[in-house]
Amino acid sequence: MPGGPPARDLAISIDDFLRLLGSMPQCRDRRVEEGVVRVPLAHGEVWLHYEALPDRPLGPLRLPVTRIGMTFHDVPEPEARAFADAFELYLRRGGG
Repeated sequence: MPGGPPARDLAISIDDFLRLLGSMPQCRDRRVEEGVVRVPLAHGEVWLHYEALPDRPLGPLRLPVTRIGMTFHDVPEPEARAFADAFELYLRRGGG
């Protein structure tokens, strides 16, 4: 997983994404900057990049869309994979 998995577009607002990260145990010590959340790990850190995209229409509704990507900096492969897997599972469960 050099660098990180490919970026994904999620039907979530940036505010909701940042709130969700706040409840993820692995992200408690995060630093939020414009367009990136830096999360320290045991070895190195992961940067979660976020970018608002145009809303998507769904019938009469408009869904917010945020592109989320991650890059690992000085993180060993097993630790990077464990974080990416936990992050994916947390997103699928909606933070619970």
